[in-house]
Amino acid sequence: MKEYLHIEKGFWWFRDNQRPLDAKEMDRVYHSDPHILRGNEHVEMAFKGRRDATVFTSLRVIIIDPKGLIGKKIQYTSIPWKSIVGHAVRTAGKFVDFGTEVCFWTETEFIPGKAGNPENPENPPVPLEPYVSYL
Repeated sequence: MKEYLHIEKGFWWFRDNQRPLDAKEMDRVYHSDPHILRGNEHVEMAFKGRRDATVFTSLRVIIIDPKGLIGKKIQYTSIPWKSIVGHAVRTAGKFVDFGTEVCFWTETEFIPGKAGNPENPENPPVPLEPYVSYL
């Protein structure tokens, strides 16, 4: 597992960002060490960035983000496919932007609103507001 998340030596800023990884190998790795996949879950695509990894499985998207300078602590963010309400793919720019992006919109967390009184201008209702809705 650690060989996929290590800090690359040399000119790391020239290396490919989010390069594809072997899905079968990632499926084997994440079913054993660390054991983060369910028994009926399989890796369909996996990508490695400079430090982080993004894994698309049959049930969810997993973002693996090493923290700190040496990455001893790792943060796992798991987003089930059923919570994703929209997606987009942005192609690379022409001059400075060389990366293609995949965007997801969810409705997983909200900042609570207030009922208020719509007839009283001093106490208007405050609607729910998405909190974590774009990745």
